[in-house]
Amino acid sequence: MEAVDPPLRGLPDSQCYGQQSGIKARPPRSADQCWRSHRVSWRLWGVFAAAVSCPGRDVSGGATRRQCRWLARGSIPVSDIHQTASSWTWIAGEIVPTAAASIGVLDRGFLYGESVFETLRTVERKALFLSDHLMRLRKSASLLGMTCDFDDGWMEQLIDQLLARIPAGEDAVVRITMTRGNRIGGRLEAEGCRSRWIVTATAMEPEKSRPPLHLVISKFRKAPPDVLDPAIKSGNFLSSILAREDAIGRGADDGILLSPEGILTETSCANLFWVRDGEVFTCSRELVLEGITRGCAIRLLESSGIEVIEGLFPELEIRSAQEAFLTSSVTGIVAVASIDGRDLTSDLESSITETLRTQYQQQILTASRGGVR
Repeated sequence: MEAVDPPLRGLPDSQCYGQQSGIKARPPRSADQCWRSHRVSWRLWGVFAAAVSCPGRDVSGGATRRQCRWLARGSIPVSDIHQTASSWTWIAGEIVPTAAASIGVLDRGFLYGESVFETLRTVERKALFLSDHLMRLRKSASLLGMTCDFDDGWMEQLIDQLLARIPAGEDAVVRITMTRGNRIGGRLEAEGCRSRWIVTATAMEPEKSRPPLHLVISKFRKAPPDVLDPAIKSGNFLSSILAREDAIGRGADDGILLSPEGILTETSCANLFWVRDGEVFTCSRELVLEGITRGCAIRLLESSGIEVIEGLFPELEIRSAQEAFLTSSVTGIVAVASIDGRDLTSDLESSITETLRTQYQQQILTASRGGVR
C-alpha cells in the first residue's frame, strides 16, 4: 500500500498544501503538480505574475517550501524552456536557479526599463558570436552613458560556468543584462548609480524545423531614431510586446512595425527580409537594430552571388514579395508563410530562404566546433 503523507497540522489550506479541513480534504500536491499549477498561473495572468497562492511546504516526496518560493516568485521561461531546473542565473556574484533570482525594487531597470541586454544561443556548449554580442552590448551601454566594466575573458568564463549546469547534450539561450543599478533617493537622474549585471543560461528544446510564420502589418509604429536610437538594445520592450500581442489577437504570429513615415522596419524581435525577382531587400541600419544574425545572413547571401539591397522601403514594397524571412540570434533564419493574409508564392524547398537557412545551420555548426566566439 502506497505511503500517505501525514496531515500538515497548523498549515493553511492551499492548492499546494492540500485541503486539510472539511469534507473535501485532499493530500498535498507533488512537486511536479505544483510546478504545472504555477506554470498555468503564469500563462493566464502574465509573464511576470507571481503565483502567490502557494506559500510552500515541507513534505517528503513533495514540493519543498524553498521550491514553492522559487515557483511563486519566479518568471515563466520563454517557450523553448522546458524545465526550471535547466535555467541558471549569475547575479550578485552567485549562481542560483533562475526562478530563485531577484533584484531590488529600486533597480532602475525594473523601475524605468533602463537596461541593455544581449541574447545569444549556444551550440555544443559554445556561445555563438560572443565577441560580436559583447561589442554591441558595449555600444548600447555607451549610448546610454553606461560603462561596461568587464573583459571578454571574464564573461566567457562566467558563461561557461552557467553552461556547465545545463544538462549534457542540450543547447541553451544566454541572456546578458546590464541595468543602471539602484535609484538614488527619489531622483530621476542617474548620477551615482552603480551598474548591475545579470547573466542567465536556459536550456532549449532539441533543434527542430520551425514552421513558417504568419505576419501582419502592425498598428503600432517603430519609434524614430530621434526618439530612441535603434542601435540601443534596450530592456524597454513595451512597443514590441504591444505589437506581438496585437498580431496574435489578429490570428498571426508577429507584426511588422512601420516607421511613423510608413517605412518597413522589423518585427517585434527580429530583422525582416523579403525576396522579389531573385533580389533580397531589407531595411537599412538607420531604422533597425543591426542584428548579429542579420549581418551573417547578408554575408552568406552575398557570398552566394545574391544581391542584398538595404534601404528605406514603403509598405507597398513587400506586397509583391515572393518570399520573406526573419533573422534573430535565438531562432536563426525563419521563413514567412503569409503577410496580412496573402500567401507567399515561392516553393519553400527551392527558395532562397531555405538555401540560406541550410547555409546558416552549417555556419553555426562550424563556428561551434571551431571554437569561434
